[in-house]
Amino acid sequence: MIKILCCDIDGTLLRNDKSLSDANIKAIQKAVNEKELKFVLVSGRMLNAVKPFYDMLGIKGPVSCFNGCSLYDPDYKLIDEHRVPRKIARKVIKVAKDKGMELILFNDQQWIIESKYGYCYQSKIRFYKYECQLMKLEEAAKAFEPNKILAMSPFPARIIEFRKALGEAGLTSADLTFYPSTDFLEMMPAGIDKGTAVKSLMSYYGVDASEVMAIGDDFNDIPMFKQAGLSVAMGNAIAQVKSFAKQETDTNENDGLAKAIDRYILSSKNCLIS
Repeated sequence: MIKILCCDIDGTLLRNDKSLSDANIKAIQKAVNEKELKFVLVSGRMLNAVKPFYDMLGIKGPVSCFNGCSLYDPDYKLIDEHRVPRKIARKVIKVAKDKGMELILFNDQQWIIESKYGYCYQSKIRFYKYECQLMKLEEAAKAFEPNKILAMSPFPARIIEFRKALGEAGLTSADLTFYPSTDFLEMMPAGIDKGTAVKSLMSYYGVDASEVMAIGDDFNDIPMFKQAGLSVAMGNAIAQVKSFAKQETDTNENDGLAKAIDRYILSSKNCLIS
């Protein structure tokens, strides 16, 4: 029996236009109410940016933020947390300043940048929908250890160049977990990823991997797939991501999440399918 469903947000819970389908809402509510499922959103976002989805779904559930760095219970009480050491954060900031790269430092429910006139602010104010905190990043790194560091640029080649510069400065996977995309590079504490969230949830709720289902569409969902007993790739996931999943569902535009919940959780044959 699936007792915990770890679910990605973008490309999984949401359609491409960031809307939430009625089918997904109904399937999630039914699984939570009738099967006592723990529905867990596992996201790179901070808590403030995940809470609204639970309100839209009309449920309560555990929340994993910052790609596995922070885990909260259904009442938003912190269960587990991992942060980037100050020494490592300062090195990242120095390389960013040398390369003219914009950074965001995250601290609980705050996002900290140095200026509102760059790419970071214009990109993320629409996404987070609440104001940043302006602060010199060197001072921020003295005040707290970041949950996550995000480098951003509208030019993909600059993201690649920055990642190379970090390596040349001695920052490797022994120091940070890296997740690159077209216009950003996420940096989490070493060894921490979405799979960490799955392990923390299993420990906290005393469940076995066979009782956990993970569903997603992107590279950062692969660690979830490796930890969960049942891994389901969205139909819109790329082939490499699908290769790590045990099952595949429809796309996010065609209620793939709802269909997976119906098949693997709501069905009378609620069991792992080999």
